[in-house]
Amino acid sequence: MLQRILRPARYNTPIAALTIDGLGIASFQRSKQEWQVAFIRKRHNLEIEVTKLSLADGSTQTFTPIKVPETLEDISFSVGNGSTDHFGEFHEGFFKATPDFRHGERRTRRDDLDFRWVIDFLSEVPHGPFKKLIRKRERRNIPVTVIRIPNALFYTVHVTKESVILAPEPKGPDDPESFDFGRTNVEIGAVIYAKPTAKGATIDLVDKGGRPLGLKPFPLAYEAGHLYEISINNKEAGFKAQISELTLGDLHEHYKIMEVRGPRHRLFAPPNILLAIDGDCHPIGSGHNGGTSVNLADLNAG
Repeated sequence: MLQRILRPARYNTPIAALTIDGLGIASFQRSKQEWQVAFIRKRHNLEIEVTKLSLADGSTQTFTPIKVPETLEDISFSVGNGSTDHFGEFHEGFFKATPDFRHGERRTRRDDLDFRWVIDFLSEVPHGPFKKLIRKRERRNIPVTVIRIPNALFYTVHVTKESVILAPEPKGPDDPESFDFGRTNVEIGAVIYAKPTAKGATIDLVDKGGRPLGLKPFPLAYEAGHLYEISINNKEAGFKAQISELTLGDLHEHYKIMEVRGPRHRLFAPPNILLAIDGDCHPIGSGHNGGTSVNLADLNAG
């Protein structure tokens, strides 16, 4: 159930609650008031699952999951009668629970929703300045699917109870150059809002040109007293070896789509705070903690 703090009347009507997990990076395009999430598809399977939730009695209707093919490079959520009023309070596109956020502290449940728990790949990982996105023509067999999400406020669904470790490649978590990064996010959440009455509100998946993709159960028509719960998960198809008591995550996979000037880093964490024993790390972001906000849609341009 969507927490009350994310559905005040001034944000209008929440019509969908998204959870985003697996290998991916999110960035907010302030000029367009649009979120973009880039999913690296190599050895990963991207799935979208939809559940319709009754707010009155908690009953649900679950639909057949959508397996997104690698050939779909640019997908947009199209929101009919969507609202952007929440951006007036959160003009950077994400929920802030407190102005004096400090990344390493244990916090209350309310503060755990703060999006700033998500690792900002371009400001918090000590790999030097961002150089450029590695576009499609420069990548070797590394497909990327970018999903655009308008009318959405991003937040952190859960925060890990334990810290993660960052270490420069090719070093491990026990090396003197590794360091305790602190706690971070598990899933990313997002709420899509519509105008006050939500009359005529719909959610569809469309291509780059705005044409419906015809992926059932979309389009989703809003029904009063209901909320669509949409899970977007980029799951790893294989397995990884565990290193001592820590598991290697997938943070370093983002260097396949982003070039930096300094040493690359890897993430290690206790297996119980990762997605599964396959070593998948949780999604990261760009631009929300002082880093560069990049136009991820350019990854598949040219």
